[in-house]
Amino acid sequence: MLKAILFLIFIVPPLVLWKLALALLGLVMVPIGLVKSKIINPAPEYAGDRTTDQPWQFEALTPKLVDNIWGSAKYGAQGNWFWNDDQDNTSWWAKFNWLALRNPVSNLEYYFPWYEMKGVVNDDINFVGDAAVFDAVGGAGIQLSWYGRGAGFHYVHPWGNGRCLRIRYGFKFQPNETGRVSSPSLTMLIAPYTDYK
Repeated sequence: MLKAILFLIFIVPPLVLWKLALALLGLVMVPIGLVKSKIINPAPEYAGDRTTDQPWQFEALTPKLVDNIWGSAKYGAQGNWFWNDDQDNTSWWAKFNWLALRNPVSNLEYYFPWYEMKGVVNDDINFVGDAAVFDAVGGAGIQLSWYGRGAGFHYVHPWGNGRCLRIRYGFKFQPNETGRVSSPSLTMLIAPYTDYK
């Protein structure tokens, strides 16, 4: 557990700050990349089973350097199935929102292993606190979890009117999801006004 605490104190902050700097730069770079974005047909093999709604197409930013950093290797500019289920994912605003605001610099997780842990066996995640912590009714609690080289912290506290304080820091481990292999990504989230329903 000490190793997990040290990881959260010394390793996560510089990684989060670097991602934040790139995300802020993405507010400029994503619009540049969208000017001449291109549809890749057929979609790359790794994206083929990730998006099901129509009229979705795999759309990459240009030039390639911009796409490698501010694009989305998993979903393209038109987003994943949760994102494009209830909106026109082909509009400029939807693509900007997905790449620059909702899912900024997601390729860090895809290309750089220190932003995502692949092949995590959820049964082997160590934790103290509550096994399941969610921003949903019944999911309030606190959890410190660790696995291999990484660690994560998750806290949810309801405060009324269907709202809660949610803090998530480090890797998004879910030890309650037993029997699964997952690929948690690194995050830092402080949301004092999250829905709790």
